[in-house]
Formats: sequence, C-alpha cells, structure tokens
Amino acid sequence: MRKHGIAAGDIAEIAVLVTAEAYRTFLPLDVKHGRVTVVAMTPPGYEDPDVRAFAERVVPVVDETLDASDPGPGEAGPGRIRITLHDGTAHQVDIEEPYGHPRHPISWDDLTDKFRECASYAAKPLAPDTIERVIETVTRLEDVEDIRDVMGLLV
Repeated sequence: MRKHGIAAGDIAEIAVLVTAEAYRTFLPLDVKHGRVTVVAMTPPGYEDPDVRAFAERVVPVVDETLDASDPGPGEAGPGRIRITLHDGTAHQVDIEEPYGHPRHPISWDDLTDKFRECASYAAKPLAPDTIERVIETVTRLEDVEDIRDVMGLLV
C-alpha cells in the first residue's frame, strides 16, 4: 500500500488469497497500524471502530495453488493479496517469503523494536533499562560465558 500511495480509505476490498489454514485476522490490524503490534491484539486495538470497519472489506479467498507450496503447520508460506480501490483500480501483491522467513529475515532494528514492545506487555513487564540490557547482551551472545546471565535479566 505504501509503495502505491494507497490509504485505507481508498480501498473498497482486499481479497486475501490464502491457504486452507490461513486466517484473516491480522490484515486489518496491519493496514490500520502499519504493522501487526501487540497493542493491535488487545481489546483497544481490535475493537477500534476503524479496524472493525476495515475488516469488513477483507475477503478471504482460498487459493489452491498456494496450498501446493504451503510448508505446513507452524511455517509461513506464500501469500497473495489483491486490493481493489473504490475507483476500480486493482493491485496484486505476491508474497513468496513473508517478512521474517529465513530467506527474508527480519532486520535487527525491527526485531529489537518488536522485543521492546512484547517485553513491555509481558505478564511481568521488563523495565526499559532491563530491556536495553537484554538487547545489548544478546548482541554479544557469543561472548557471554554463562547463559544464566541472560536468563537472569529476563526474570
């Protein structure tokens, strides 16, 4: 959407061509917030009227050709999204390897941002300075002599 300058309000429908096991939950959250976040998965996120209205425009379509290349449970497989704008213009995106796949790895900055967010929503949230110490320690994991030093930061 960013690539084509498409705003959520421009979209009439999004056809998510999925495998038989795929879900449609995350796409409305991703479009509303720019990415799937922990906050988006809490009641204020998924009960957001804009997200709920947008979700009504997401149509799951089973695409048998994707099933053939689906790597199986717990593994991210290919996907296809077709976006139709109110003016009738259509865009399609084929995703062979989703972001985070071993052949399309997540960047260190995105990974640490995700860790910061997740750690702040933990049952026992980590303090910001502890989060930064964990990140710093993990960046030099090869030099850590005792893994209990890392584990001690997480409890």
